[in-house]
Amino acid sequence: MQCQRFVATPGARVHPIGRTSFGRVPRPRWLAGASADTAEEAPIGENVSRSLESLSRNKVNGNGNGAENGTEIGKPRITVLGNAVPTQESLNDLLTTDSGPRFDRPYVADSPADIKTSELPVMLYLPGEDGTGLTASRQFPSLVQRFDFEAMTIPAADRTDFDGLVKIVKEYLKNSLHPRAEGRPVYLLGESFGGLLALVVAAECKDLVDRVVLVNPATSYKDSFLPVIAPLLPQLPNEVYSLLPFAIAPIVGNPIQLLLRNVDLSAPPDVLVGQFLETAGQMFGTLDFLGDLFDRDLLQWRLTLMQQGVERFDKIILDVQQRCLVIGGEEDWLLPSAKEADRLEKSLPRGRKILLPQRSHVLLQEAGIDLIKIMKEEGFYVTERVLSCPPKPGKKRNMINNFGSAKGPIELPTKIELSKAYEAFQNIRQPVSPVYYSTAADGTVVKGFGGLPKDRPLLFVGNHQTLGLDTFLFVGDILQQHNMMVRGLAHPLFAQVVLPEYFNEFDLGPFTPGPASDPLILGIVGRLLTTYGAVPVSGKNFHQLLSGGENVLLYPGGVREAYKLKDEKYQLFWPEQSEFVRMAAKFGATIVPLAAIGQEDAIEILFDGEDAKKAPIFGDYVKEQLDKYVPKARKGLTGDVGIDGAMIQPVTVPTIPQRFYYIMQKPIELSKEDYDDREKCDEIYKEVKAQVEGGIEYLQKKREEDPYKDFFARSLYEATQAGKQAPSFKP
Repeated sequence: MQCQRFVATPGARVHPIGRTSFGRVPRPRWLAGASADTAEEAPIGENVSRSLESLSRNKVNGNGNGAENGTEIGKPRITVLGNAVPTQESLNDLLTTDSGPRFDRPYVADSPADIKTSELPVMLYLPGEDGTGLTASRQFPSLVQRFDFEAMTIPAADRTDFDGLVKIVKEYLKNSLHPRAEGRPVYLLGESFGGLLALVVAAECKDLVDRVVLVNPATSYKDSFLPVIAPLLPQLPNEVYSLLPFAIAPIVGNPIQLLLRNVDLSAPPDVLVGQFLETAGQMFGTLDFLGDLFDRDLLQWRLTLMQQGVERFDKIILDVQQRCLVIGGEEDWLLPSAKEADRLEKSLPRGRKILLPQRSHVLLQEAGIDLIKIMKEEGFYVTERVLSCPPKPGKKRNMINNFGSAKGPIELPTKIELSKAYEAFQNIRQPVSPVYYSTAADGTVVKGFGGLPKDRPLLFVGNHQTLGLDTFLFVGDILQQHNMMVRGLAHPLFAQVVLPEYFNEFDLGPFTPGPASDPLILGIVGRLLTTYGAVPVSGKNFHQLLSGGENVLLYPGGVREAYKLKDEKYQLFWPEQSEFVRMAAKFGATIVPLAAIGQEDAIEILFDGEDAKKAPIFGDYVKEQLDKYVPKARKGLTGDVGIDGAMIQPVTVPTIPQRFYYIMQKPIELSKEDYDDREKCDEIYKEVKAQVEGGIEYLQKKREEDPYKDFFARSLYEATQAGKQAPSFKP
């Protein structure tokens, strides 16, 4: 099997690139590596450099004689560095080898000599349907300066199926890149078919891959014209097929942008014309080359691979937990990439799109495209892994894609990513203009989060307001303003990216928390919560978070408190047990009582859960559905499985938006000795509850001193102050 051939291949090899002119016969600016036979001569573990020789007319590596090794002058060659005497082979020999997929490290002749790749994030490039890296090679010189970069090539003769390619990439990540990364971020860059391959690999390598960059991924293959033409390929006459690369060239790429890619528009006219003609010659040489490379069988096989990949990806799309940046060309006529970028942004748990106007399928080869610049502008380029809590001693690399899981830390969003998330929430945040107060250990109340203890872990214990919208703001603001990730314990119904299939049947009419026919019930809420640290509430998850040193947010009242009945404004519905106090004491955590108001003053409940259950006929059906489908949240944490009550969201109508106020009360330090003292834990439990109730009363009283507590005065101030937040009461 090809996979076995790969596993036996020694070391990471070098995938050559460079500024190349191919003399009399225009050829593509190319990347390739040495054959497997040559590679096996190198010692195991040695990084064997391979570079495509920079050819300028008849000159090879400055020695002027390229024919000495039996290769025609002007044709591209492969130089294998690291041996006593560098050896060369022709590019055509490489592409026709049956050695199987390979991984090479690009070498750029004029790249800075002081690049310390061991200090850079790691990136593995997975090629498009050509299998060569041609369509991304223009980006490689900048990528090798910003990443410890390697690229995969799939020779034309290779017939490894899609599952086999997935296995090969997984094995390479595990055995080569992962040990070498030593805690550095690991990226996958997938273009077209490579994007499809990257997503499936990422879904199966959550502990090996941090982030994924997708460029016009072939996940939309079934929605393109490609499945239509695949059965017709065997019927095309040879004369017609040989013209296929030229016929589809305007579909694959934007001819103008491709012609301008190596043209300096500020150059003198004679130089400009020369650059334009040289680029045109290279482009037509590339098309001629692709015509030779893509014989009928190869093209049909690569289309088969895409079909296999799409069928597999559709089954595991929600398993891709990594942050994914989807780059789509709005004028990609080969695949519906703009539409697909929209779909992936909505479907991938942590997907984010960027659409590039007037860009084609091969946009990475077009003038004006700088992938590194795009990644930096989107906050997607990171050089180190910033986690929600410090790694455990002795572990260089913890699994970080623990979104929705308490097994370990998660990667914090970058400042730009957080700012973009902030922008998405402005429609919610701006009308309520939340303000925060914290209490220091000496009892001093200060505005903001400055009074919080610096030791971890912290356990925030608060009141759940009706509908729970205040939670999103608190978690986002404490991260944005105080650089602290607080991981919430949420009801299992909300802390999942996708719910079990049986929820397809779950139907409470207008009280159903999501479309009953969609398995992604509450998926958007789940993705948001899990991206910012939430996990399903349970004793086990609570234990794991605190033992890992995470800061935790707990609402003891659970859904019962979030789905209040009429006339229950700001009441607490906490269980009698003090289990969360004992758990916090076990790990020496500090409890921070958290009180919040505002949300329950801005809504009116028209129809609550009790009304639903009392409704004739419908009420019995509601009870049956709840018992059958809704998981219990409190078991294993408080011992009171009935605290959640009815999992029925009340029907509410908004009133005038009210300002949200939060206060973090005086911290309560616990010691491990408190764990065995149940009476003391019970007393601390009562103290925490009393502080939350006291905080609610404090905020209700103090907001009367807020000159901008009223919506219209506050909105006018912020509109005339360029978005600056309106001041609030002094503590």
